Amino acid sequence: MLPTFFSTLFALTLSIGAPANDAPRDGSAPAARASSMLAAVEGSNGPAPVAAAQARFVLPAEARVRGTELELASLGTIECADAALRARLERFSLGWAPAPGYSRLVQRAVVQRDVAAAFPGVQVAFSGADACRVLPRTQIVRGAALEAKARAELDQLFSGRETVVRVVTASADLEVPEPRETLELRARLERPELRGGAWSVPVQLWIDGALYQTAWTAFAVELWTELPVLVRDVARGELLSPAHVEARRVKLEGATPFAALGSDALAGAVAQRDLARGSFVTDRDVKRAQLVARGEPVTLEVRKGSVVARSTVTCTQDGALGDTVKIQTADKSRELVARVAGRGLVTVQL
Repeated sequence: MLPTFFSTLFALTLSIGAPANDAPRDGSAPAARASSMLAAVEGSNGPAPVAAAQARFVLPAEARVRGTELELASLGTIECADAALRARLERFSLGWAPAPGYSRLVQRAVVQRDVAAAFPGVQVAFSGADACRVLPRTQIVRGAALEAKARAELDQLFSGRETVVRVVTASADLEVPEPRETLELRARLERPELRGGAWSVPVQLWIDGALYQTAWTAFAVELWTELPVLVRDVARGELLSPAHVEARRVKLEGATPFAALGSDALAGAVAQRDLARGSFVTDRDVKRAQLVARGEPVTLEVRKGSVVARSTVTCTQDGALGDTVKIQTADKSRELVARVAGRGLVTVQL
């Protein structure tokens, strides 16, 4: 580049310094020839021409957007002949979209800087407003929809049980961002246990595949079932028998009643404390005689209709009357579950 520049400059100097009667053969004046040479010098060393824009974007003064994330396409239309490049520009993230009740001011200079950094070598012409006020498009999720989703989760948990489920406090309506594609409600029970009483059921709101918010719903559950209860008061130290209890339809509070002992399990049990009429009896209320012990041989009776088969097995758990325990066959090749039917006796019903 430098040799070309100096050779051109040298030729220009000679032309300017030549005598007036030494006219060039093409008949042009020295001054005109000098201007031509100067143009050649400028052309050989001047700035390169500016490349044409590959995409154009006009920033509006205000935009209303969907979803929880702000993308370049949310603010306006991108003009670009290259479809693949246009799609990449449209998906370019500008960060968070404002929540309902809020707005966000997006500066054109900041957007232009971020796009230039993310797309090196790509010429994007920005025009329009210096800043854009971004507002969210919103929709209302009714409290009744939240309650219906939570109730469906409770109905599934208590399927096959006698229950009465009611709303304690009505759920408020929620204003949320309008999704670009999907809005989904998901109910999830943290401790799915069968119990009556108060329930708080969380309902998650997912917008465009991302968790946006969790709303809590409040329910009261009445759970009814038939369980053995005491037919009279029992004093501490009293020996219990199957005659002390009878099956009644009762309303359950909490999960404890499902641990109530049946009439068969009470045979030979001794009350550890005073027990009131109409109450349930659990392992904590009585001391039960241990009829089988871990590691000891027991007799297994396998019953199918009127046919009874007996063998000797090893018990792998301690157990009282009516308990379910694990046993092993004599050759230890199989493990079964049997019910304790007496001292040193377990049964399996086929």
